[in-house]
Amino acid sequence: MNQNEVHMYLPKAWRNACRRGGSSALSLFSLCVVFTADDVLKGEFGAAAPAPRPSAGIVQPAKRKTYPFSGTLEASDPQSITLKGKRKIRVLLVTPQTRIEHNGRKGTLAEARPGDRVSGSARKNAEEKEEALTIHLGKEKEKPK
Repeated sequence: MNQNEVHMYLPKAWRNACRRGGSSALSLFSLCVVFTADDVLKGEFGAAAPAPRPSAGIVQPAKRKTYPFSGTLEASDPQSITLKGKRKIRVLLVTPQTRIEHNGRKGTLAEARPGDRVSGSARKNAEEKEEALTIHLGKEKEKPK
């Protein structure tokens, strides 16, 4: 963009001052307008694009690592338990780190009987299989009438 094109964007009083050999400040202003106008025509606005900000107000919950389970005990062995739930049958792996409680006290899977109410927490292991972290054994508490 040349100086004549820049003058077309200046107010009339400034254009006249430039034609008469105006002050150096006005010439400097014209120079700034030339560079700015070139940047605008090229699509460059003289500043780097702002970094994307996380959306304000929207907090995404972290993915839960553990989740609860409950059901009726169908079968058990030292490495797993099989539960019948409302919707499906589920097999949970039992590891040496699994904590087992029977009626509120420390227990073992040998105390578990088919038909017992079972609940606890589980997670997916590296092989995407369900692994029990805690197991609570015992008959389902009767609901007050």
